[in-house]
Amino acid sequence: MKTEDWQKVNEIVGDALELNVSQRRDFVENACAVSPEMRREAESLLEGELEAESFFESPAVVNYAGFFDKDEEPDALIG
Repeated sequence: MKTEDWQKVNEIVGDALELNVSQRRDFVENACAVSPEMRREAESLLEGELEAESFFESPAVVNYAGFFDKDEEPDALIG
């Protein structure tokens, strides 16, 4: 992808992030109507943003509650 296209994708993503989640898909489709490649990249970046938001909104204990299994030997976690 050309540098100009990356800059345009960055602008589109920035503008989309200011919208409600429900409005973003239509906005990106319209903004990237001439380039399916730019649309895919913008949607991918927005999807990653949503995943990051949801990850940080939930407590770490919820995400990793099963990490320390009581049945494992303590030395099994070394290394």
